[in-house]
Amino acid sequence: MRNTDMSTLTSTPTTHRVSLPHLLHAEWIKAATVNATRWTTAVTLALAAFFAGTVLLVIGVAPLEGEDPSALILENFGERPALSVLSFTFAVVPALVALLGLLLVSGERGTGTLAVTLAAVPRRTPVLVAKLLLSAAAGFVVGLLAAGVTIAVVQPGLAGIGLGDGLWTAVGAQVVLGGAVSSAAIAVLGTALGSLFRNTAGAAGAVLSLLLIAPVILPMIPVIGSPLSQVLPTSAAAALSQPIDTVGGGTLLTGGLILAAWVAVSAVVATVLWKRRDI
Repeated sequence: MRNTDMSTLTSTPTTHRVSLPHLLHAEWIKAATVNATRWTTAVTLALAAFFAGTVLLVIGVAPLEGEDPSALILENFGERPALSVLSFTFAVVPALVALLGLLLVSGERGTGTLAVTLAAVPRRTPVLVAKLLLSAAAGFVVGLLAAGVTIAVVQPGLAGIGLGDGLWTAVGAQVVLGGAVSSAAIAVLGTALGSLFRNTAGAAGAVLSLLLIAPVILPMIPVIGSPLSQVLPTSAAAALSQPIDTVGGGTLLTGGLILAAWVAVSAVVATVLWKRRDI
């Protein structure tokens, strides 16, 4: 009987590493095809339009009440109402942006897609990094879109009563950019925190408690409550969307550093636990 070289009967297993760009592309496809992420984005933009629409409501109703709409707007929104409305928009959307980031990771657990992803890419860290990067990009884009919706709704009405100035300036660009950056950071925070929980409900509860409940509860604690509330991610994010010529560069820098610390710590903790425990 003819001898057969054993090398022809065995095969050497090979490990194919999936590049980060391919992982990002795969994560984008999954995120774009999930209804929850689309609905969350739509609700975020609708909320931005709603709050901007309240300004138009004031402008329309004031003359019917015998009041000067310009005076009423200046009294309630300051000398640069468009910037004030933008800042307010970025103050009310973080919870939804965080949920958007959370859904990029927690939603996959419920559907079982995450197990398939990790079977195809056994090294977990690149998968989590791809999710965090996609979350940052999604949060930044949603922040820009929220600003665009706000401007599109409110600017024509303000221009009609002579209060449209102040938006198309360097400070206006800083408010928009700062709000978009803060939205990106909050989205990453949502993804990092979402990766720590095995179900979406628990993750959503933790994220919403941090972003919505803690800012209300902490100031009630004597002595230490107020200082602690200033280092919450929502407080830091709100600082980035304030006009620099009003609050000063130090406030923006402090807010940015605090927010960066939240993102860095949550991402490191998420990476360590992501690698060590069962998904």
